[in-house]
Amino acid sequence: MAQKLLTKSIITALAKTPYGSEDGVDRDNKKVIARYFGGAAFVCYVLEDDSFFKEYKTDEKTGKTVPTSIEESNIEENMVVFCAQSLGHGLELGGVSLKEVFELRFRPFGLGVERDSSVEPFKYTLGELRKRQGEEWM
Repeated sequence: MAQKLLTKSIITALAKTPYGSEDGVDRDNKKVIARYFGGAAFVCYVLEDDSFFKEYKTDEKTGKTVPTSIEESNIEENMVVFCAQSLGHGLELGGVSLKEVFELRFRPFGLGVERDSSVEPFKYTLGELRKRQGEEWM
């Protein structure tokens, strides 16, 4: 069976870290939510939700427009995350679409991205994982 790239614990952690919630925290002290890797050099450390839009629905009781819940939204299609990522030339911070990350394929065999199952949300800081993996900043 294929490994699940986006687990309920990752979705819950992203919901707890909305855009800008980690502002002011040194980049190496930011808590990592998930680590994805692939090919010879690709790595992506997910740090917080970076979605500027959410899906909305009309509440049947009140008639008001409200954001959908995490469970109702098509999270893989619409989730943008703030992360530290690299293609082998040093880590840099920025936003990325999870859909695009999950669609990556690497030569020569077309293998996709994998999730590092040893990284649980908020267990490690970016500095701890970066040093463990021998990765440098750009």
